[in-house]
Amino acid sequence: MARKRSRRSIGVGAARSREQKSNVAGTFARAGSTLRYWTAGPEDAPVVVCTHGITLDHGTFAEQVPALRDAGYRVITWDLRGHGASQPMGERFSVQAAAEDLGVLLDEVGVERAVLVGESFGGLVIQEFYRCQPQRVMALVLVGSPALGYRPRWHERLYGRIQPFILRLWPEGHLRRVAPSFMSKKPAVQRYVARAIKALSKADMVTVTEAALEGIEEYPPLDKVEVPVLAIHGEAERAMVVRMIQQMLHGWAADDALVHREVIPDAGHLPHNDNPTAFSESLLQFLRQHVPTEALVA
Repeated sequence: MARKRSRRSIGVGAARSREQKSNVAGTFARAGSTLRYWTAGPEDAPVVVCTHGITLDHGTFAEQVPALRDAGYRVITWDLRGHGASQPMGERFSVQAAAEDLGVLLDEVGVERAVLVGESFGGLVIQEFYRCQPQRVMALVLVGSPALGYRPRWHERLYGRIQPFILRLWPEGHLRRVAPSFMSKKPAVQRYVARAIKALSKADMVTVTEAALEGIEEYPPLDKVEVPVLAIHGEAERAMVVRMIQQMLHGWAADDALVHREVIPDAGHLPHNDNPTAFSESLLQFLRQHVPTEALVA
């Protein structure tokens, strides 16, 4: 049951600008791309790494960075290859490549274990990372994220097959104008999405969409997760994504009290942007229960 909380949406651009001024930035080169990341908060605190979805950038977590930092956590945000300031895309974009980038990022900043937050495609990335390096994960937070290796219904599979074809035919100007409305109904969030998408060419948008569909349909699913999990989505999330989340959690949960689900009111696919106050409250409640700030990070 969703709790009634503040329904303030954000001016993501302004929040992002404030945070970039106070955060520490860094870069590392890998597989044909220079990837950029930002850190904030005490270096001896538990680490929370936030991974955005396709066509967005690290600025999507602009409201969560100060909330986590002020609560005593160290926060790392980054731009996936080909997104934001991580240019060019370099070698093949995929869930696996992004998970490998995430591992290099943790090595770069000297972090052995972290809480991983993944929004949409970023949720696929952190699921794949957990499969490959579970010893480095303290907890998983999946934000509007589909299940890795989900077995879609026939009509969902059909839509997935034709979606890249539709994107290729779609006039680019119109696509860029309407794409933000698919992400959020909040004007401030739509303006942020429109800015973030500018970092990708139309061909890049097709590439990252194909990578997301591949991760959903073709990767093997996780059979069991042995760390705390929070699956969080907006009350207006697409029915197919909600169904994926429910199926995923049913497979993981059994009688395991470590698996949680939260529904954020007045929010859609980007609940951390649409209703950041409610989202941050849910996230911090989960972290205080399972990864308190006095927890060892190594």
